[in-house]
Amino acid sequence: DADVDSFGSASQSTIHQHAGTLLSDIVDKRELAEHYKRPIIFVVHSLGGIIVKAALNRSSATEGTRLKEIAPAICGVCFLGMPHRGSKSASLGRVAYQISLAATRRPNTRLLQGLERNSETLEQVGDAFAQTMLKSGPSLHIYSFREEKETRKYVVFNTMVVVSDSAKIGDAREKVGTIPANYSKMTKFESSDDVGFKRISAQLRRWVQELRTDQAISQKDYIDCKSSLETVDTKLRITNVREAHEKTFHWLFNPSVVYFSGWLEDRSDSSQPFYWIQGKPGSGKSTLMKFALRDSRTVDFLGRESEPPWTIVAFFFHDRGTSILQKSLSCLLREILSSILGKLLRPAPPAVAIYKKLVKKHGKRRPEWELEDLAALMRLIVEHRETRI
Repeated sequence: DADVDSFGSASQSTIHQHAGTLLSDIVDKRELAEHYKRPIIFVVHSLGGIIVKAALNRSSATEGTRLKEIAPAICGVCFLGMPHRGSKSASLGRVAYQISLAATRRPNTRLLQGLERNSETLEQVGDAFAQTMLKSGPSLHIYSFREEKETRKYVVFNTMVVVSDSAKIGDAREKVGTIPANYSKMTKFESSDDVGFKRISAQLRRWVQELRTDQAISQKDYIDCKSSLETVDTKLRITNVREAHEKTFHWLFNPSVVYFSGWLEDRSDSSQPFYWIQGKPGSGKSTLMKFALRDSRTVDFLGRESEPPWTIVAFFFHDRGTSILQKSLSCLLREILSSILGKLLRPAPPAVAIYKKLVKKHGKRRPEWELEDLAALMRLIVEHRETRI
């Protein structure tokens, strides 16, 4: 409830507080599997545009939480009467405040102050959004519509609430247009035949069509990326390890024998990241690990319903292997990365981005992955936080 002039008491939250709430609500909504892959398009009016800009800025700058995933998912923002720099002839805040008083309403003055011409809030949000757009690249589409007609109300004023120079960001990628209505009515349509509705819906259809085309290309890149990481050498050792006898190794999940199950369940700050198993050559360490890797109880103790979900991956070094890859860090990262990419709910943008750079560099769809490329991709996937590993 960011209504600045509603009857009764409007929300008294600030722009940045509203932005944080919006971001959290979107993250919660996208937790559902059917929404997890969907890109996002915003259609926003006036103050709503400022809140969306602030929300995307926060997502883009966030590290280590799921709020980070929202900014890359945004493919378009359609601004309607958005005062990027406030109002020229009279500040939008003062205008709205006068309307509110005339209607005996109680506006949120903190929000109205943020809409003043050249206000510090508008400047900070605008500067940060310029950086957000740079990070997003050409995948983020912007369209800004402004009002064509003047606003008249309560004989308080007769003006264009958001003039043309303020109704646009000024970025080279931005497209601009007009809607034949005043500031208030530019978002209200009587039917699908209204000119304003046709202009907005036509732009949204173009974005959706571009998305469908881009997703088809991106999916192929993603599949080829995963394929380029896979080699026969990465899976050779685990394939050759014998399966455990059906009645052996079940003690691994017995807490009275070993702490393995407790270690899997431990979520405390003092929990250890490693569980060390040692034994003499030929004693069955590899067979035990293969057993733990494939037993369903491992996922059960980790938490099958946890968010983000767990991905269990493994690489078995082969010291006696004939290929240097079988005992290298590069091979370990290739196997782990290909396994993670194969289990994610949707294509990971960082993987596709790095893969496309390598394809361009090497001139082939199956490029050479250097150790630094693999390490960079591993860091990005961990930061992306779509899975626990």
